[in-house]
Amino acid sequence: MPRRRMAAAKDDLYARAQALAARFEAEHGATACRRLTGADLRDPAERQAASDSGIFTTLCPQFVRTAAALVAETLVLPRAGA
Repeated sequence: MPRRRMAAAKDDLYARAQALAARFEAEHGATACRRLTGADLRDPAERQAASDSGIFTTLCPQFVRTAAALVAETLVLPRAGA
């Protein structure tokens, strides 16, 4: 692949990744786990409290579903006219 075409493809992918992150944030209010869950998951006590409260089985699956749908739609599926 010629260098210019590779650069254009890279720029396009970065733009689509940024759009994905913006859409996720618009839907959930953040992209960082700490802001999404309200817990600093690097801290063992906070991670345990989050686990005990059920965050990992209630909130996180919603975030994963949204992210997977956005990846399929934004990054994987062929774009119109491509």
